[in-house]
Amino acid sequence: MEIEAENTRIQNDVQQETNKRIDSVVDTQKTQEETQTNQGGQITEIKDTLQDHNTHLVKLEERTVSIGGTQDDIKKTQKQQGEKSQEQDAKIEKQGEKITEQGKEQEKTNKKVDSTQKQLNNAIDTTNANLERQEEINNDLQGQIVRK
Repeated sequence: MEIEAENTRIQNDVQQETNKRIDSVVDTQKTQEETQTNQGGQITEIKDTLQDHNTHLVKLEERTVSIGGTQDDIKKTQKQQGEKSQEQDAKIEKQGEKITEQGKEQEKTNKKVDSTQKQLNNAIDTTNANLERQEEINNDLQGQIVRK
């Protein structure tokens, strides 16, 4: 009876540890999914910014052609175009930095997932070893009972 109680206690301890590690893996995976969703949104922002940039350039080009005005008007338009390009380039650079930072965070998250997965695998191996040990003990006990 004491061995059965010890076996039950060991099983419960191992199961609790396994459940904790599984919960940790699930939490890490949720964090990873959120990070990937954020990166997707930022990529969309970059695409939108580039599209706005291209649209603006096309409009400026059409305007320059249609103006046919004085050299001063053309210079003014070109200056505005350059300023707008610089602003958009700065926005793109900032978004690139954000994505780089998120990439680093993603790497950290991936390392945590790998570590947690290793821990989970170790817990499963330990559980399996304990179950085998319990089976051996039970077989020995049954052999002793049969002999008595």
